[in-house]
Amino acid sequence: MRQCGIVICIMIIVLLTIAKMPAFAETNNFGMLSLNELLNVDVISAAKLPEKMRDTAADIHVIISEDLRRSGVTSIPEALRMVPGMDVAIIAMGHSLGKKIVAEGIESEEQYHLLNNLECDEAQGYYFSHPIPVHAFAKLLALGTL
Repeated sequence: MRQCGIVICIMIIVLLTIAKMPAFAETNNFGMLSLNELLNVDVISAAKLPEKMRDTAADIHVIISEDLRRSGVTSIPEALRMVPGMDVAIIAMGHSLGKKIVAEGIESEEQYHLLNNLECDEAQGYYFSHPIPVHAFAKLLALGTL
C-alpha cells in the first residue's frame, strides 16, 4: 500500500511539472481527467525525452561509484539491495534455504537480464514463449529443446 501511495505522489509531482499537456489547457484541473487520460499525458522523462506518462519510470534511484566504494559491495545483487524498495532478499532467502528460485511473468529482455543478474535460477513468461497446447509441448520435450 505504501508503494502505491509513493507512485501516486510521484505521478502528481510529475504532472505538476508537465511541459506539454493539451487536456490540462482545456480543463485546467487534473482532478477532471480520467486515469486513462492522465496515463496518456505527454511528459518529459528523467532522460529529458518526451514520452507518455504510462511509459515513464515510477521512481529513479541513482547509485554513484562513491556509494559503491563506501558500501564495499562486490556484486550486482548487493548493489541493488541499496535501492529503496528493491526487494532482492527473497531470492537470497530462497537460496539460503537450498531452494531454486523461479521468476514468473518475464515479458522483456530487460526483466530477464535483471533477474539473471540477481541470480534467479529459472524464469518463465511471454518473453520466452506464449502458452502452447499440450501436444506442442510434448513435441518440444521429445525433441530435447526444453
